[in-house]
Parts: sequence; structure tokens; C-alpha cells
Amino acid sequence: MKRIFIAAVMLVSGSAVVAQSNSKAQYKWDNQLTAFAAPTRNHRLLTGVTPAPRQSLYTEASLRDSFAQCDQTMRSSNLGLRITKKKSSYQSFSLGLSFSRFGFERLYEGEIFGYEVHPDVGIYESLVQGPQTSVIYQHRSTYLEIQADWHRRIDGPSFHLDKASLWAFGGVAPMVLLQHAQHIETVGFAMITGSEFVVDELQMQLGADDTPYYIRAKTSEINLALRGGLRWEYELDPAVRLHFQPSFSALCWSPAYGTQTYLPVQLAMEFGVILPLN
Repeated sequence: MKRIFIAAVMLVSGSAVVAQSNSKAQYKWDNQLTAFAAPTRNHRLLTGVTPAPRQSLYTEASLRDSFAQCDQTMRSSNLGLRITKKKSSYQSFSLGLSFSRFGFERLYEGEIFGYEVHPDVGIYESLVQGPQTSVIYQHRSTYLEIQADWHRRIDGPSFHLDKASLWAFGGVAPMVLLQHAQHIETVGFAMITGSEFVVDELQMQLGADDTPYYIRAKTSEINLALRGGLRWEYELDPAVRLHFQPSFSALCWSPAYGTQTYLPVQLAMEFGVILPLN
């Protein structure tokens, strides 16, 4: 969050310098360039679970119940650039490029001694631990996202904001998966190798003699997000505008196919600086 704030301040400062040097110029704002940063809250819609084969600890129903109790929102951030083409006074189209992260958190709270944190991390076999112990699993999927949005202005004579405008938008975003991984953090105790780990998401399989082994969960390299939200623009100077854009996104396919399949959802609070291109 601190890095996002610093980046936003630098963008505003740089834009203000450009604006002051061109304060007497006239801009049509038919074409615009936006640099934006967005803190986000992420979760998932669980679509399927696959219990480990031939084991009785969890059934499909109990596994769903367990995930429902343990899963929670994950904080993240997006960064990107966007070009907007004005079609009329009340309509515009934009095409953007964003580095976006989707996912969710899973919290384990229980007996730590003898607990296998992850097959690649190991089993905790020490009696040394704090009064409160837990393991936080973040399922992270990082994408390169191409955002195509249609905007319509929704303020008018009966609802007018001085030097500002209010827009609604909807669109789609084809996405390419850059990385899918689990980020693990131990709280109240530490493994020999540390307390934070980045590992692959794994799925248990059984060999011919019923010996368990793990394989890397399959991933979807391509995805599609459905997007929508509102945008508020404010004219800071004739040559620079600021915008605030709350938005909601939902992915069409699960990023991975392992113990669970799910559709990531995201609420973003985007802040940006807009400059004219003509």
C-alpha cells in the first residue's frame, strides 16, 4: 500500500509540472492517457472440491464446509496504463494494460506439533511455539490483463459536479497468467528454513501400491474477466485530471485445478492521473 501511495504522489507531482508548463494551452481531451494504481480486496466463489483419494478424513461435503470456515479475503494491488478515446460528450471507449493479482487467503488454526505445513515445507516437529499459532495460505494468481471498457457519463443538468464528471462502465479483460503460487506464512512459530514460503499448489495422487505422492495442480494459462463499476473524474488543472474508480471483476475460469476449483472475484479502488493526448 505504501508503494502504491508513493507511486501515486510521483504521478501527481509529475503531471502538475507538465500542467504548469502548459497552463495556457487548450486541450480537447478526445484522447487520454491514464496511469493508475488500485488497492484491491480478493476472494473466490468455490465451484468444486476433490478430496484426497481413498481417505476418510474429509468427504466432499465436509471439505466444502472446512474451506467455507477457513477462507477469507486477500489484500493485493494492481498497476497499469489506459488509453481512452472519446466517442461523444457522454460516451468513451478505453483500452488498458494492467498487472493484476487475484486470489484468497486460507487460515489454518489448530494443533501445530506434527502438522505438515506443505509437502515442500515439511512437518513441524518442535514443541517451541507462541501462545497463538496459525498458518496463512495465500492462493495468488498474477495476470497480465488487457482491459476493454465502454464508459457512459451518468451525471447531467439535474446532478452536476463542478469541475467533475461521473461515469459508469462495463467491459471485459482477456488475461494471461504470469504466475500461480501459494504464499505461506507461519504465525507464532517458525520452520527451520524460515516463516515465509512461496510454493506450488499441489494435489495428492495415489500410486499403484496406494503410496501417496503429489503433483503440481494444473493451471489455466488464459482467462477472461468481466468488469464493471463507476468512475469519478476531477479537473485539477486544464492539463491534468484525477480519477477515482471503484470496480468489480469476476473471472470466468478457475486459475488452477487441484484440491479445489474456484472463480476469483475482486473489488478494486483505483486511483489515477489522466493526461490529454491531443
